[in-house]
Amino acid sequence: MRGYGAMFRYSVAILSIIVLSVSNISCVNCVWQPPPTVTTYAIIGCDLRELKIVIFPDHQAIFWYSDPLNAYEEIALAEIRGSYPDTGKVLYEDRISVEMELQWLNSHIKGTDPSGHTNFPHKGEVTRSEIVFVMDAIRFEDMWLEQVETDSNFIDYVSSSVGK
Repeated sequence: MRGYGAMFRYSVAILSIIVLSVSNISCVNCVWQPPPTVTTYAIIGCDLRELKIVIFPDHQAIFWYSDPLNAYEEIALAEIRGSYPDTGKVLYEDRISVEMELQWLNSHIKGTDPSGHTNFPHKGEVTRSEIVFVMDAIRFEDMWLEQVETDSNFIDYVSSSVGK
């Protein structure tokens, strides 16, 4: 009897080591990395409202919303951390889904939004969102933003507005 008990304990220990090793390997591959260069995505509505998201290699992003018809502009800086779903990179044809955590660091508002509220969360808030990446676009909050050329003057303006 004693031999079976020791053998059982060794089997459980070996199985535990294997499970922990495999789970650690998959977690290492779960972390999303931002693009190696500053990348800008944008969408313009038929009413001329515009949203741009600028992703920086240092895990920060600037969100810029403009409503020119109402002379309103809002800029927000967020720390972004992403991970792939538990199964690793989920690929749907050419799409990669990333569960993103956004910690809102700072914001700047010019004008008054007609709705009376801000479009981005307040400083210090942490939100979560799924972002889907494709070759030249991202889906954020049910909107598809296309990758556009990064304008250094725009980057300087929005960065200085939120203290980046």
